[in-house]
Amino acid sequence: MVGIDVQWISEVASSLEDFESRCTKRLLRSREFEYCRRRNARTAARRFAERFAAKEAGLMIPDVREIIPSWKGIEALT
Repeated sequence: MVGIDVQWISEVASSLEDFESRCTKRLLRSREFEYCRRRNARTAARRFAERFAAKEAGLMIPDVREIIPSWKGIEALT
C-alpha cells in the first residue's frame, strides 16, 4: 500500500505558538526536535510539519490487528 499525508505548515506554526513544549515532547524524539529547531521559526514549522505528516502516514501502515507504535516510536530522519 502506498499513501500520502499532508500537514499544513500554517497550522503547525499556530500549534507551535500555543503548545510547542507539550506537543513536541509527546510526539518527537529529541534528535527530531533538535533538527527542527536549527533555523528560524518558518523553517522550524516546515520541518515539524514534515515530521508530523511522515509519522501520521507511518501510523496508517500497520494492520489493525498489529500493535500500533507510539508517535515517539516512529522517527522521521532526513
